[in-house]
Amino acid sequence: MSRAIWRILKLIVAVMFVFGLFVAGYTAFQIAHYQRSPVITAKEQLIFPPSSEIKCSDIAEFENSNGAEITGAQWVDGGHEKLAILSDGSSLTVGEKTGKLNVMVMARGDRRDVHSEIQITIK
Repeated sequence: MSRAIWRILKLIVAVMFVFGLFVAGYTAFQIAHYQRSPVITAKEQLIFPPSSEIKCSDIAEFENSNGAEITGAQWVDGGHEKLAILSDGSSLTVGEKTGKLNVMVMARGDRRDVHSEIQITIK
């Protein structure tokens, strides 16, 4: 009888060990996945002249990304006049208007995309 109990206990310990390995592997995968998420870091002194073309790389640094693009732009007062984004999102063309401009950028990652809004000055 005691031999059967020991076998059952050994089986329970073995199952718990395998389950622990599974949980540890899953946790390590989640940590590695988190570390591979794209990171967008806005550059400093974002001042551009009117009638200029602003590239995505002029606005921010992109880490751990498979690509980056400008997804939108809007003047702080709410307008969209004198703004044009290239179809591939690689750059933004600004007309003669001056002021503060909110630019939305996106970095594509392996598993998720990261969006950020960066304010630039046109003067």
